[in-house]
Amino acid sequence: MTLTIVEKLLIFKSRYGINSNKLARELEISSSYLSLVLTGKVKLSDSLAEKIEMMFRRYRFAEALDDKGRL
Repeated sequence: MTLTIVEKLLIFKSRYGINSNKLARELEISSSYLSLVLTGKVKLSDSLAEKIEMMFRRYRFAEALDDKGRL
């Protein structure tokens, strides 16, 4: 089973104990926009997906990335 980016974000938040406000700051987006993303009310932009990928690499959250280091 392949996880969605949103599912990976939720696992990441739980595993690293990061709340939504800190995650939004990490991704340079507002908390309200993050909420819309996490509830599936807006589609992830390519630039936000890239920020998420880079954040996962910084935190060494390897299980969220494929063998080429991509989402």
